[in-house]
Amino acid sequence: MFLAHALISGVAISFFFTTYTLFLKEKGVTLMEMNLINAAFMAAVFLLEVPTGAFADFYGRVRSTVIGSLLLMLSFAAYFFSDHFWQFISAELIGALGHSLISGATRSWFVDWLNHLDIGAKSKKIFEHQTSLSQLGIVIGAWVGSQLGSYDLSWPWLASGFSFLLVAIFVSFWPENHGQKKNEKICLAPIIRIAKEGLRFSLKRKDILYISLFSALLAFSIQGVNMYWSIFFTEKGLTISRLGPMFMGVSLAMIVGANLGKLIPKKYEAKRFFLILPQLITGIAIIGLSFSLKNPFLISLFLIHEAGRGFFKPLKDYQINLAAPEKIRATVNSFSSMLEKLGAFLGLLFSGWLAQTLSIGTSWLASGVILSVGTLLFFLFRKKRH
Repeated sequence: MFLAHALISGVAISFFFTTYTLFLKEKGVTLMEMNLINAAFMAAVFLLEVPTGAFADFYGRVRSTVIGSLLLMLSFAAYFFSDHFWQFISAELIGALGHSLISGATRSWFVDWLNHLDIGAKSKKIFEHQTSLSQLGIVIGAWVGSQLGSYDLSWPWLASGFSFLLVAIFVSFWPENHGQKKNEKICLAPIIRIAKEGLRFSLKRKDILYISLFSALLAFSIQGVNMYWSIFFTEKGLTISRLGPMFMGVSLAMIVGANLGKLIPKKYEAKRFFLILPQLITGIAIIGLSFSLKNPFLISLFLIHEAGRGFFKPLKDYQINLAAPEKIRATVNSFSSMLEKLGAFLGLLFSGWLAQTLSIGTSWLASGVILSVGTLLFFLFRKKRH
């Protein structure tokens, strides 16, 4: 069920991936305003992650995922009908609440279910499969979305909204985990208690804090590439319909990166070295994107940076869920996601300002340098501590 969810939610979330900034540009939104719209989402998720994680821990992770999916449906429907900056902000805030309710809940449900079946040791392998299936779904959704967008750039939003209604229906048939208390009465006291417990644990566990801070650095550094790649490549001569096939290459790179984790010997799976060093390659690839190269070279560098990101995610999820206790697992996952969204928020402001005042290429160059230098510093800190 978890792997099926990864596939169908990957399809649902990705219809607008290749056309997002092109849609906003068509509506008259500037480069800086694009980043501010996305920054509003990141800021809201930062504030909501831990409370919604505590909600999932206390009231049920399936319930949290269903509500979150319905809110995402509303968010994408709002985008379909929106035309102005503040309408887009409102849609993002609805989506932020939906994303927060889902982010820690589904991974926690999955790990608890494996532990109930006494096969928790397989979680790393299945996290790798989850990343691969999610990317396969994204390939399908992004390609279909690029075709829809070539006719009307608002249609992908309608497709994503309807798809998340189907996701909510699918998740509603999941069983809640054995052993998790199912609480019906809504009150704030237990949510606050669990949120505090999860925060204390996450801050005390230096391995979780370390991984989460590095994830925040990565999120900061990739925002400029995330936001402007479709504009960048269409200005290089790619048509909207060709963005879909290009995104297939992106997802394939993510799948390859995720599966590279299988090459790590089991006794070294918890080593931070394998989490951070591949991101040095990601940073160098982003730096290369800022230079005026021909499309084949630019696309190759773009795919290399995506592979590095694909390598990081399943290892990060595995290590955090390995360390988190069952009763606060969703809250701990949400703490990590909270720091990641804080990094993304700051990265959006930084890259948006640079892109607006100088150029997209300059914002990518600065982001790549920050990621490369930051990765080296994290690596040296690891060596000093261990």
